[in-house]
Amino acid sequence: DYGQYAEDQGEMTGEQMTMEAHDSAGYTFEDPTQLLQFVRKDPSDQKFHCSLCDKFSHKYSSCTRNHVESKHFPNMFSYPCDQCEMIFSTKSNFSMHRSRKHNPKQKQELY
Repeated sequence: DYGQYAEDQGEMTGEQMTMEAHDSAGYTFEDPTQLLQFVRKDPSDQKFHCSLCDKFSHKYSSCTRNHVESKHFPNMFSYPCDQCEMIFSTKSNFSMHRSRKHNPKQKQELY
């Protein structure tokens, strides 16, 4: 059932999620880029670390920002797909959906 699949993947339909930012652990954000305040670059290893838990680091700041969003501020933002009715709870789930479902290169290769 797609509803269960969507739930497992962090996807939501418009009926399941409102389009407002939520308050989590006393924080309120208007824009997902504000999550970068919890990403710090360590000069010793040149990786970007999560300053909330220090359990995650990556060579790209965007990956660490995605960690902060999914692990520390889940469902804080919503990302509606401009090509279908789906709404996603994280930027990474939205990006994955867009590349898998709406990527024109993949569709051309199928035919």
